[in-house]
This record gives sequence, structure tokens and C-alpha cells, in this order.
Amino acid sequence: RKIYLLFFAIFICQIASAQSNVINDVRKIINERKEAKILIPKSEVKDINELANIISLDYPKGDFFFFFLNNKQYNKFLTLNLKHSLYKEELGTKALNMATTMAQMSSWNRYPTYQVYDSLMRRFASIYPNICKLDTIGFSTNNRLLLCLKISSSPYQNIDKPKFCYSSSMHGDEITGIILLLRLSDWLLSNYGIDQRATNIINNTQLFINPIANPDGTYAGGNNNVSSATRYNANSVDLNRNFPDPIEGSHSDGENWQPETLAFMAYADSNDFSLSANLHGG
Repeated sequence: RKIYLLFFAIFICQIASAQSNVINDVRKIINERKEAKILIPKSEVKDINELANIISLDYPKGDFFFFFLNNKQYNKFLTLNLKHSLYKEELGTKALNMATTMAQMSSWNRYPTYQVYDSLMRRFASIYPNICKLDTIGFSTNNRLLLCLKISSSPYQNIDKPKFCYSSSMHGDEITGIILLLRLSDWLLSNYGIDQRATNIINNTQLFINPIANPDGTYAGGNNNVSSATRYNANSVDLNRNFPDPIEGSHSDGENWQPETLAFMAYADSNDFSLSANLHGG
């Protein structure tokens, strides 16, 4: 019996040591990137909604749930004593082609540097001034521009036509939508008066297109690459959780409203959109 208890004690110590190593690994990544990704066995989760209110649920991954978290969220999560592991990936090795000139964006098979993105948005407005206007929604935490194209038959007037707002990459590492919305803008503007569908859309609606809602997350590794993009903003806040919730209240995420959040709320209030959509994924 003593031998049994000894082996049991050793087993428990090994489990505790292994989980302690996991915690150290997670904290190391948070210190480096301000956020980390963890996997939690589905068998550990009794109430997924309760857990998702503490840390940011991304999607199921086999027998695990996949979560993002910052330091504050991790501290709160640890009080639940749930088994978890660090989701490991090789950082900075993604094969993402960057466009360092606007000409390199012509085939739409590259991601723009921040400067190219800024120049491309300005170019749309300068080439098509009769149907396109460039708005500055505000500034990010690190003072990057939050840009939005207004595409309409009367872009400088508030006319009585439905307003549709499309934005992307509120999660800075979900970057597919950036290219989709840039291409949508290009297709609409270049086909006005040529393609009947594009012409009808612009003549009968007012489109607002913001391809990058979280530039600090997208360009977390610097303005010249998106390979080190992060989900959260520069303050380690999940902007998708940072808006007022009709059920949970104004600050259900436990964070102050971020500069990006305040800018988008003010922009929405001033425009009274008929419908909005934010692109995720990728």
C-alpha cells in the first residue's frame, strides 16, 4: 500500500510539474507577443459560454477548443484550474508575399505594406473623385489611420439612399478580408458606367468600405509585413469583444473602450448605417 501511495504521489507531482511548465510557456509567449493561443480539452469544458466570457474562443480543433488570451485573461482563467496546453506555431515563417509598391498589388496576390495600403486607399479617392471619398474614421492605439472609402453617386453628400458598411480584420491576424474588400472597392470603382451591376450598386446605395479595422494588430511586426500579425490591438484587447453588448452591458469584456472602438462607434453614430458586416477568418 505504501508503494502504491508513493507511485500515486509521484504521478500527481509529475502532472503538477507538467502543468506548471505549460503555464510558464504560456506566460513567456504573452510577454513576447502580448497574447497567446491555448488548447483546452473538450472534456474539461462544462460551460463553453461561461469560458468564452473569460477568454476569446476561436474555433474547435479536433478534441480541443482553441482560445486566445492576454495576461489579464490568463490570470482569470487559471483560477478555473482547467487543463490546457500552449498552441505552438513557428512565428515569422509564414510565406506571405508583401507588396512594397502599388504596382505589385495589381494581381491581388500580395498583402500590402502599411504605406502601400494607405497609398492605395488615397489613390481610389483621387482617381474616382466623383464616386469615391476617403474618410478617416480615427486613429489606432499606435496612431495608425483607420481609413474608410465612401463609394456613392454623391460621395460628398448625405443622400437618401441605404448605407452599407463593410469592414475587415478587427482581429488583426484575420487578413483575407483585407484583399477581398480592396478588390471589391477596385471592382466597383473601375466598372462604374461599364458594368451594369456595379453601376446599379453605386447609384442606389452608399457603400462604406474599411479593409483594416485593427491596423496595429495586422502590422504588429512592423509596417512592412503581416507575418507577425496579432488578433488583439496594441493594448492586448480583443476589439471584437470591446463594443457595448445589448445583454452583457457596456464593458462586458472588463476593458476600457479602445481608441479604435470609440472611433468606430462615433463613425457609426454620424452615419446611421442601414446594415453593417465585419469580415473574419483567414
